[in-house]
Amino acid sequence: MNERSCGIIHNDIEEAINHAYLGLVQGHKQLLSAPYWGTRGGNIANIGKVIGWATLDGRKRWRLDFDPMKGVHLNEEDFTFAEPKKIVHSIRCSFLMAMTYWNKWTSRYDKPPHVIEAEEEIDRRRREGFK
Repeated sequence: MNERSCGIIHNDIEEAINHAYLGLVQGHKQLLSAPYWGTRGGNIANIGKVIGWATLDGRKRWRLDFDPMKGVHLNEEDFTFAEPKKIVHSIRCSFLMAMTYWNKWTSRYDKPPHVIEAEEEIDRRRREGFK
């Protein structure tokens, strides 16, 4: 997926979220109403957490992420184009702040079955040493 920076280093998560909403749905937040769940294992422990929001058809979404090289950032993804677009919003904040947001969002929902299955699969792999 073609990735580019939004060109701004945001001062906080809310600022980055608002910028992503402008790019994805012209600021109409209600259009991204489906929680987007972390379902992949990795070093940042967001599996089983709500990490962002998507349109009901899943073709547009944003997700709060962390990467050791990029730090905390928000990925704005739009799959409505022939070549999907991905815009990265860098954020000046700590990993602990990102975790706080994931936990806050997650506390509003019961985990859907596909998320529980993903967590169980990661647990199985960890027990078996990721063979």
